[in-house]
Amino acid sequence: MLTLRVTVPAGTSATVRVPAASAAAVTAPAQAVPFGYASGAAAYHLPSGSYVFTAPA
Repeated sequence: MLTLRVTVPAGTSATVRVPAASAAAVTAPAQAVPFGYASGAAAYHLPSGSYVFTAPA
């Protein structure tokens, strides 16, 4: 299991790419806005805060 912990500083936002076999394989926090899937990674847009993503290894 892949676990990715992300902290986005206050006053900013970020795009995070999570390596996975498909976008459906990623467990993302509710605040994560799906941004697409390409080249083996699901992309999400995040506001400031701390987040945890998981995906099968």
